[in-house]
Amino acid sequence: AADYRKVIATYQRAADQFKQAGEDYIADKEEEDTNSWLLRGMCLQKKAEYQAKAIEARDAGKETLDRGYRQAVGLSERAADQLELKARRQLGIRWGLQGLFLQARASCFVRELEEQEATGMMTESGPLLAPPPISVTKNKAMRELEKKL
Repeated sequence: AADYRKVIATYQRAADQFKQAGEDYIADKEEEDTNSWLLRGMCLQKKAEYQAKAIEARDAGKETLDRGYRQAVGLSERAADQLELKARRQLGIRWGLQGLFLQARASCFVRELEEQEATGMMTESGPLLAPPPISVTKNKAMRELEKKL
């Protein structure tokens, strides 16, 4: 039950970011800041989804899948942190883009993780799957970003 409370808390944080984005939009603040809050909320929403999937995998005894989802949770949290710094204007656009890249990387990693699970290519006793190195995922992640923009 405590794990699901964390998921709910993360969803609440995401909702707070969407609210902040709406308030900034109504107050006619810079679009760049409003978008950063919105994107931060989306990253937190993904984090909550991955947290829930990790719990389900753990409860089903799928340790490797659980660890993979928890890695994606960490990437989504880092992405959200980058976007918060950007939204608060503590860092420049580069940091906002890095946040988007981290979230795209987490999404690609989860897609591959789920594909391996669905096709039976993942073994529970096998090595922990790691998110692909940035050099491998850069083009794939950039394509994901282009689809969303």
